[in-house]
Amino acid sequence: QPSAKIVPDECELEILIDMMEMDVALNHNLLGQWTRAAFHDAGTFNQITNEGGANGCLMNFPPMREEPENEHLNEPLKRLEAIKNDWHSHPDTCVNVSSADMIQFAMFFVVVRQSNLIEPLDDLDSPNVIAKRNLLKTGFPGPGLTR
Repeated sequence: QPSAKIVPDECELEILIDMMEMDVALNHNLLGQWTRAAFHDAGTFNQITNEGGANGCLMNFPPMREEPENEHLNEPLKRLEAIKNDWHSHPDTCVNVSSADMIQFAMFFVVVRQSNLIEPLDDLDSPNVIAKRNLLKTGFPGPGLTR
């Protein structure tokens, strides 16, 4: 397999979207929990030290999950981490995205999925689903953008 890249291609994003959709189909609470996790991950930014922010700390530094404001995020983050690991190890992918990107993409997934008509993203023939899946494929920053 070629060396891993940071920005996934369209087919790799299809695989990720399908993985996320399968988890959400089993547990709709993940939608709100992943959104909350993305806000809390980004909310670690310290204006005085200019550190923190959407850096994936909730996945990379598990003690952050024990903070009172992050209560109830441990299980949703474990699911997101499992999806990330499964996606990275999938035979049709060659990606190595950051935890920060995964958390923020999860929120993007939720926002796009829940916009307009609420329907699963697995009805591939629906024009609404096609449009949403195409929008989701724009969710990772391109090369040269800061992370």
